[in-house]
Amino acid sequence: LVLLIGVIVVFIISNLVNGNVLFTDIKDTIKQTNNVVVGKNEDSLGNGRIHIWKEGFYYFNKYNYYTYGIGIDNFVFIGKDHYIKDWNEKMIVYKAHNEFLQILFCEGIYRLIIYIFFLCYVNYICFRKLHSTSPKNKSLLITLIITMDS
Repeated sequence: LVLLIGVIVVFIISNLVNGNVLFTDIKDTIKQTNNVVVGKNEDSLGNGRIHIWKEGFYYFNKYNYYTYGIGIDNFVFIGKDHYIKDWNEKMIVYKAHNEFLQILFCEGIYRLIIYIFFLCYVNYICFRKLHSTSPKNKSLLITLIITMDS
């Protein structure tokens, strides 16, 4: 209880020092979530991630990067002579801001399938071990599973 109160006090103080930025971010998140629920997807959603993903898929399909992708960690070059910029055209985007789409765009569909299979296999092993693990190690294993899957 003391820890919770401490976190709340630190949150309020840091919010006041930064000019209500945290409360503004919370309000924006609630507004964006509401827009998604009612079907109003904007390019600025998620700090422009929707725009980045749309542009990435556009060039992914245009240049047929299905098999091998654009190359490891080369998302910035997906448009060949056209760089993808963020939703308000201020910065060049170097990452897809989604691990699965980053792998798909840069390394292709086969690498994405292998990556998903690997994650499923590791989860399967962890859940299998969960039943035979001592209570002391069970919390560590659960933390590992949550961290890996987030």
